Amino acid sequence: MYYTHIINQRNEEQTNVLRSMNLKFSPEVKEEFDAIAKRLGITPTAAINIFVRQFIDHRGFPFSITLSEDRERRFEEMEAGLGEKHDLI
Repeated sequence: MYYTHIINQRNEEQTNVLRSMNLKFSPEVKEEFDAIAKRLGITPTAAINIFVRQFIDHRGFPFSITLSEDRERRFEEMEAGLGEKHDLI
């Protein structure tokens, strides 16, 4: 089962109008995400809005996304047809 967070974003032209976005998380991820946001004193929606704003400000991810050597090797094996096929969650 997945849980959905609805994110509200203000439309720049109409400050009173919000747009919704649905996200799906596994129950474990949602529980941990909610707990961390609570410890930070913010709502999960506020945390996602912070990320979205940073994504916009950085014109991409506000952190480095890289492949480890092990992941790179597994990706190459997958492309060569040597990897294992799994169902998506």
